[in-house]
Amino acid sequence: MPARCTRSDHHRRAAGAHHQHPAAAAKLDSINQGEINFYTVVLEQGITYTVTVTSDTRNCDLDLYIFDSDSDICAQDCSSGSDCVVQYTPMRTQTVTLAVHAHSGDAGYLLAVTP
Repeated sequence: MPARCTRSDHHRRAAGAHHQHPAAAAKLDSINQGEINFYTVVLEQGITYTVTVTSDTRNCDLDLYIFDSDSDICAQDCSSGSDCVVQYTPMRTQTVTLAVHAHSGDAGYLLAVTP
């Protein structure tokens, strides 16, 4: 069974939106400085996923966090720079939350989750 998720906009934090989108697919979105955009996705046990954020500008600093179903950070890319890459292999099938944070600058970006 492939990773699956659905779209939802019911949560907002720091002016960021909460989205669900299909895994193993790409999502175009935008973000302003200080915002956090959230996405939920179901990831299957034992499969290594690569999550990438590719910005359309170099004048920003984006961070990427993966929270497990217990709300613990299980992977992150907080390096300075506009693009992020994280690999994660869940120990059990679960819904995780991806958080894209605009530490500085505004940007459009492509979020991709691939097994």
